[in-house]
Amino acid sequence: MKKQFALMLAFLLISMTGCITDNDKDKDEKGLNTGDTLPQGDYFPLAPGSVWNYSVTGSEWDSEYTYDFTWTVAGTETMNGVVYYVITDDGDSTHIRVEDNAIHTPDFFDPDDITAKPAAFSDAGKAAVMQTLAAEGEMVMVDFGRPVGEAWIIYDGSDTGDDYTITYSYTGKIIGTETVTVPAGTFPDCAKVELLLSGASSFTVDSTAYSNEWRNTRILWFADGVGFVKETDSSEEIRDGEAVEIETAETSLISYSLAN
Repeated sequence: MKKQFALMLAFLLISMTGCITDNDKDKDEKGLNTGDTLPQGDYFPLAPGSVWNYSVTGSEWDSEYTYDFTWTVAGTETMNGVVYYVITDDGDSTHIRVEDNAIHTPDFFDPDDITAKPAAFSDAGKAAVMQTLAAEGEMVMVDFGRPVGEAWIIYDGSDTGDDYTITYSYTGKIIGTETVTVPAGTFPDCAKVELLLSGASSFTVDSTAYSNEWRNTRILWFADGVGFVKETDSSEEIRDGEAVEIETAETSLISYSLAN
């Protein structure tokens, strides 16, 4: 889960909840309705030297797991004239920038771009590939300025071969605000974000046709002046019209230290 979110933020970042109505009972903690926007805030403060420590608990099929991980803002890197903060996590790195109240990351996710490259690179080669892929554009992972309930497309696409078809989409939506309590403390008015990765495929094996659907739903909370504080994550397949749970997980902020 950690690395999925890192990729989202690269991963660091979703089904849609029911619509918020004008009824008071359906409003979030700050009374936001569909079409309202979040209060202006610094929901992902980035500065070299900042550190966030997290703990994850989850289950996959019948197996439970726990682990910890740390995000560190290691510095900055310029790609195609754009400055990104580099977030490291156990040897992995993610490039992030925040502009216009949104989290941006280079689009590194075209499978053809990745699989066509040799497995081993020199440092110069890696830099060249990153520059090339960055030139293809960026993804807006989280748009804090988007009105509540209005979805944005992170990416979508499809692929068809001689015996298969696959479609997929990754979308996001602001749900509203909510107070969150985690080991690192209680954080009021967190921005609550929902992300949905979904797909469907059909394929033929030995003249027999098969199909399946899947979705990964993630709810993320960002505290003003702190950053990402909590996530719930659920993956499921849809078989014969029934959802089958594959994996669930919860990530919580344990401690943090923000650099100036």
